[in-house]
Amino acid sequence: MGFEVVEKKNSRKVSIRKDGSIMLPEKTIEAYFDDAAAVQILIDEENGEIAFKEAAADSRHSYKIPDDESMEIRGHGVFHSYDVDIDQTARYLGVWDSDDEFLVVDLEQPYTIYDSADESDESESEDASDAKPESSADPESSASSTASSGAIEASED
Repeated sequence: MGFEVVEKKNSRKVSIRKDGSIMLPEKTIEAYFDDAAAVQILIDEENGEIAFKEAAADSRHSYKIPDDESMEIRGHGVFHSYDVDIDQTARYLGVWDSDDEFLVVDLEQPYTIYDSADESDESESEDASDAKPESSADPESSASSTASSGAIEASED
């Protein structure tokens, strides 16, 4: 068995803060939603997963993607209405579901967990080499099939 190239996973990262804010870094948007005008949030409460799917900008339940920057969605209301408890600030690795064409994040599999001292480090740092992960897991092996200057407020409609 010879060497193989290690996949760079920066483009699959999604951060969720314990206040419910969801951060989609610019690299993640470029990798999966480069031509999209907006995204929709999908929640699988039973499996503890959240997904992001391309949507039209005028879709009722969509969040406009800003040009050339990260995206923040204030999702506290969404998590609360679906009884999904976000009790820590963490970064997750998304898994692209090519059948359904959405990016899936397993909320039970954080890639990096930040304590309160590290929270400010994760907001913009894509590589976050100074952050110390308390837990690491690659959701690729366990996933089911299934900041801009102004944040977007997620509604419960």
